[in-house]
Amino acid sequence: MIASPWGFELSEVRAPVLLWHGTEDVNVPIAVGRRVAQQLPDARLRVFEGAGHAVGMANQAEVMEAIRAAGERP
Repeated sequence: MIASPWGFELSEVRAPVLLWHGTEDVNVPIAVGRRVAQQLPDARLRVFEGAGHAVGMANQAEVMEAIRAAGERP
């Protein structure tokens, strides 16, 4: 088994969540990323066209800037 229950529903998460997902991810299909984003009350999904599973590694500057900006959110 690759995944197991997390012990909570995504709809219960109250913290803002930033999600990055590549359209060519062969480990976790983009449909899963979109479904997760829809279930989280305060999620922002950034989709990288043509990117694979290591989307954060290939787009480090953008990802790090988004994390920095999120830290400044009221």
